[in-house]
Amino acid sequence: MNDHILTLARDNAPCYLYEYDVLRQQTETLRRTFPQYDLLYSIKANPFPPVVRALAALGIGADAASAREVLLSRECGMAAGDIFFSAAGKTEQALETAWNDSEIIADSLGEVARIGALCQRKGQRRAIGVRMNPGFGMGGRTGGPSKFGINEEDLPRLKALLDTVPVTVEGIHVHLKSQNLDADVLGGCYRDSWALAKRVQQALDCDLRYVNFGSGVGVAYDEHYEHPMDLERLRAYTDAIAAENAVTLKVRLMIETGRFPTAKAG
Repeated sequence: MNDHILTLARDNAPCYLYEYDVLRQQTETLRRTFPQYDLLYSIKANPFPPVVRALAALGIGADAASAREVLLSRECGMAAGDIFFSAAGKTEQALETAWNDSEIIADSLGEVARIGALCQRKGQRRAIGVRMNPGFGMGGRTGGPSKFGINEEDLPRLKALLDTVPVTVEGIHVHLKSQNLDADVLGGCYRDSWALAKRVQQALDCDLRYVNFGSGVGVAYDEHYEHPMDLERLRAYTDAIAAENAVTLKVRLMIETGRFPTAKAG
């Protein structure tokens, strides 16, 4: 193997090398931190098929940012029910492409309407998730305008729209910021997202089936200058949510991995 690598280098051949053991160890670290949550790999972090295939074999689902990423996830062995298509501004063609191979997360009221129109043409009823732009930010800050997601104050408009189309909401997705190294900041965001999920269920009079808390678990690239996240402290937040979920909403809890499994594997 080493002789082969040297030959590639000498011949100036492009070559990408990834360590499976690092992918597996990083995945195991996340599972210890989130033992009652399903993990979704953010395909855009590294869509190299062997990497996606390895993570699929480890039981990870996908957060897909394009219809092509949905198909890649399927090709690499992920089940449709474990692939969440959360891109902003999906075209009708993208929705059609991913229709039978993913759970669709609507990013706007307009997209909900487009999904509804597709359902009517197909003679189907569809359950979807919605990405929320919450009224809170990271670290206790107030939320603001965003190009991503449906504002919480627009939930009455969403409810009125859902009454006119064969679409129901069965999940929410919240993601505010990646590459966070402060467990209290990220844990607080997860806690606020959980409270939001309960408000969404009440406002839409729906039965939620899943809550995707997004990503945010950062990677300390140089530990001389950055302190790795205290994952045990973060787990205290997520365990509290899981305990409450067990006696209240009883939904599927999910965390996106971001670049955590792959950042140090290449």
